[in-house]
Amino acid sequence: MTRILCVDDSRHMRMMIEAVLPDDYEFFWAYHGGEALEYMHTMSFDVVLLDLVMPEMDGIETLEKL
Repeated sequence: MTRILCVDDSRHMRMMIEAVLPDDYEFFWAYHGGEALEYMHTMSFDVVLLDLVMPEMDGIETLEKL
């Protein structure tokens, strides 16, 4: 099963992305970069969708740490 992590502070955006994905995708979401890094310590993902403008840690800083 394909795992996707969506890192976005917009609940609406996360819901839209999840709605268009096929059912055989495993979808996870994080509100900001810190949460994304916590996920990455415990599991791996095939795709990471990363918003650039987020609270606490922006997308560029998150990408550098990933």
